[in-house]
Amino acid sequence: MSEDEFDAWYREEHLPQAAVQLGARTASRLWSLDEADGLVHYARYDFDTNEHLEAALQGEPISFLITHFTSRWGDTVARTRSRATAVESLAG
Repeated sequence: MSEDEFDAWYREEHLPQAAVQLGARTASRLWSLDEADGLVHYARYDFDTNEHLEAALQGEPISFLITHFTSRWGDTVARTRSRATAVESLAG
């Protein structure tokens, strides 16, 4: 797997599909800048409520996305999921 190949697939296929299927308000991708971390990719999905987030993580949409990701990349990409809630936001 090349970084360019992964980027193209995630940008053109997976991120838009995941945002729609999960019902996310926004979706974004990030790469780590710290060389000590190695090449770490992050995806962030924002939901209107914590309940909406919890619903998105259950059922067919997330199962389909996991299966689709695994069928494309197998175990070549390590994945974890974390949930967080915003407690404060400042506009600059």
